[in-house]
Amino acid sequence: MDRAVRALLAALAALLAVNPALALLGPAGVNGCHIAALALAAAFLARGRGRVCDLRSPRSRWILLGAPALVAALAAAPTLAFPYFSDDWAHLRFHGLRPHPFDALLNPSKGEMWFRPVVWVLWWFLGRFAPTDAAAGHILCTILFAANAALAGPVLRRLGAPRGLSFAGALLFAAHPSGLDTAAWITNAELLLSTGFAWAALLCIPPRGASAGRVAGAAALCALSVLSKETIYPIVGVAFLAGCRGRLGRWRAGVRAAMPFAAVVGSGFVARWAFLGGFGGYVDPITGKKMLSAETLATAAEAFATDLPARSWLPVRPGVGPWVEGIASALPVAALAFLPARAAARRGLVVGGAVFLLLLATTLPKFPLDPYLTHVRHLYAPGIGLSLLWAFAGAGRLRWAIPAAALAASLGIGQWNLGAYRRAAQAIEVAAQASSAELAKLPQKSQIAIYGLPDLIEGVQSELEFALPALAGRRDLEPTALYSAVFDVDALFRMDWESKQLVDWSNPAPARRLQAGESLVFSLPADREPFPLQFPQAAETLHPAAKRVGERQGEQVALPVLDLSGVGRVRVHVEGLVLWPDGTKQSAPPLLTWRKDGKIHRSPVPPDAWLDVPAGATWLRVEALALASPASAIHSISVEAQPK
Repeated sequence: MDRAVRALLAALAALLAVNPALALLGPAGVNGCHIAALALAAAFLARGRGRVCDLRSPRSRWILLGAPALVAALAAAPTLAFPYFSDDWAHLRFHGLRPHPFDALLNPSKGEMWFRPVVWVLWWFLGRFAPTDAAAGHILCTILFAANAALAGPVLRRLGAPRGLSFAGALLFAAHPSGLDTAAWITNAELLLSTGFAWAALLCIPPRGASAGRVAGAAALCALSVLSKETIYPIVGVAFLAGCRGRLGRWRAGVRAAMPFAAVVGSGFVARWAFLGGFGGYVDPITGKKMLSAETLATAAEAFATDLPARSWLPVRPGVGPWVEGIASALPVAALAFLPARAAARRGLVVGGAVFLLLLATTLPKFPLDPYLTHVRHLYAPGIGLSLLWAFAGAGRLRWAIPAAALAASLGIGQWNLGAYRRAAQAIEVAAQASSAELAKLPQKSQIAIYGLPDLIEGVQSELEFALPALAGRRDLEPTALYSAVFDVDALFRMDWESKQLVDWSNPAPARRLQAGESLVFSLPADREPFPLQFPQAAETLHPAAKRVGERQGEQVALPVLDLSGVGRVRVHVEGLVLWPDGTKQSAPPLLTWRKDGKIHRSPVPPDAWLDVPAGATWLRVEALALASPASAIHSISVEAQPK
């Protein structure tokens, strides 16, 4: 029986490893192998008996706590030279410029999506004392990461793991790629804080009984965790496991331990509702719809079928090649083949798997945002359960061999993933140098928009529309995101990456005059104007629904600028399919951009409807976000004109 089960697990691992070459399995097949292997191992290990196996570990408490912290700090050391990224710039602008650190709590912005007052205070200090230099923020994230790694071992002990396995699990948690990805981005301080406070709260639960002071301490720390990032709510289930030390027969102790956590989490949701007027979630900038909705939950189920659990074990960014992905996917199944049929393995599989799945639940609504798991930071908190599984894999014949191999692989993958941040940092530096002179010329409090700013490599969004004014010393400028459907600005710029220049595009020379009664037909791609895409990645990254309709590439289509002299009304017709506004497969309205009274205006146009040309408008441009694959490309765009 033992040999047969191990042989079957080894065969599943081999099938996963060679899948890229043989192309036998799709994503659902890969996950099917994983689920079958986990079920088979769980059923087999449930019959295990015997003494709990442990790994040899140091006896010194300082080493047990300090070694994981040191691994985390050394792994994150390269991030200290990184600039602010993506949402960092938005936080610096919206929270860093407030009159006092609690203003965001007392006066939340209209449309505020999350209730995270602890982190809002942090961004106020960074915005006041480090508005462009990110060193302080990265130092803070590294310290928080190291502190969380130090707490990981005691937390695993509290969950019922032996000393040596808890130590190994803490080392693996410190080395997991999701931890490094989290620490590299200052916006993730909210996740680092919420996880750290949650770990500390779990440690307030004593093995036997609980004084009023202990309960109050756990509740206070849990409150700080929830007010840092509310997605830590599965901590209630983890607290239950900690209370019963991973043994369901002690469920009463688990319930007692979880009660203060449940009360705090419930109060946190009530507070969010009271301060922000509803639970909500991320708001799509184009449609205005909440992304945490039934549609998002549906895509979460799809993400589970395509990305989980295979990619969650050793998360890597795109571009590593099918063989690397296949081998990384095969490793956890291969490890299960060596798990001993003992109490240690059984308890490790149950407890580690339960913690992993509990905390993983919060990430499911976010996976559709990034179908290639480039946001591996979402696996940061679930990584503690995953690390326990890897540590227990060594509690047999191989001892430290499996955890040591996982440690080395995790560190290597984590450092390799940092390449995306390095490339993003270089692009930000180039953009800042190219734009500072032009932005310095603008009048005070001008509203601007900049075309051609990319969604930087592999999920590290730039938010350069906020970054460039700050880096140019012009925090008074008000940038507008181009993916907003409607805006009015004073100046419109285009980033030319080849010449490394910011080009003022506020007064372009029209390419041709649009005559009254004329119908112009622009065939694509021949007649389109070269136009940088705001998001150069695949359309499925921008709108996950594109993946559901089988499309791959995205393109921003822009027609030449038209002179509107003598034109009263225009009508635009798109022949083909475009991705707008929610990623569904449909024809949809393009956007019109025109100049009037010194302002640049932008607005969507209903399909095939006549639009009155604003009096005084001097020129017009048509653009659309399109699927560029041959099956659904935009074939042509026609513009008709009627006299005034």
